[in-house]
Amino acid sequence: MTTSTLRSGWLACLALTAFAVGTDDLVIAGLLPVIALDLDVGVAAAGQLVTVFSLTYAVAAPPLAVVTARMPRRTLLLGGLAVFALVNLVTALAPTYTALMALRVLAALVAAALTPAAFSMAARLAPSGHTGGAVGAVAAGLTVALFLGVPIGALLGSAFGWRSAFVAVALLTGAVLLASLRYLPPLPGAPEAGLRAQLRHLGRPAILTCVTGTVAGATCGFMTYTYVAPITRDLTGTGGAALAPLIAVVGAAGPSGPSCAGGPPTVGAPTGSCSAPSPGWSGTASSWSCWRSPPACRPGPWQVSSPCGGSRPGGSPRR
Repeated sequence: MTTSTLRSGWLACLALTAFAVGTDDLVIAGLLPVIALDLDVGVAAAGQLVTVFSLTYAVAAPPLAVVTARMPRRTLLLGGLAVFALVNLVTALAPTYTALMALRVLAALVAAALTPAAFSMAARLAPSGHTGGAVGAVAAGLTVALFLGVPIGALLGSAFGWRSAFVAVALLTGAVLLASLRYLPPLPGAPEAGLRAQLRHLGRPAILTCVTGTVAGATCGFMTYTYVAPITRDLTGTGGAALAPLIAVVGAAGPSGPSCAGGPPTVGAPTGSCSAPSPGWSGTASSWSCWRSPPACRPGPWQVSSPCGGSRPGGSPRR
């Protein structure tokens, strides 16, 4: 990534957008026992708050991408950040489990529009030859949420109650919104494409294999991650502030895996390689960033993060 790109500020805004969304999705993992106690539900029921967010995101991302395809990207991102901050602020005031569940669905719908837009903007705004690095930087925001955002949320929850974690996410999102107002440049929407036409690309073996592998791997990893708080409490008798370092270690282990397997994630790669770490809740929406032009990794409305192999070197993003 070039120095001028980093100095421009737009890439940091997009990465922080991903960080806020990732933190909001999984911060409940560190707060399950206190949420269950406060709302008088079982821990398993509290864990469904993560499930409903993830399922809503996965199902809503493709149609929302089509519906919002023509919207100017800057307008979509700014509006989405404003709504996301408001939803999290209201979440902190949720009086019942049912209300909290409904608000998680609403937050997931906003996230399903925000995250692909952030990846698409990164790819389209990146200088020629640096699309992969820009997309990887945004994906890194999601990854950092696992070992920084979620542990901080656990610390806040243990000190001030679970509601404080959502207030913190709302404040963070508001700060990102203010920065985005200054640094995000105008960017037109993409030509609209029908949902059926987009779904046809799932029939491509490379994309289908990537989606299937991502979903399977994420299911295995996040099944235990979601319940890390009660598991730790039952095994060690500790929780609260002592849980935060463990969550950080678990979160950091994810991006460390590719290094052990033969190399780091392709975060600074040229345009032809767009693979980067991303949390599993976006698995069903991943791998579709090459939906229009298979030879080159180009931005589309569902762009999340994807290994787009076989692309031509030095390809340029579509403007």
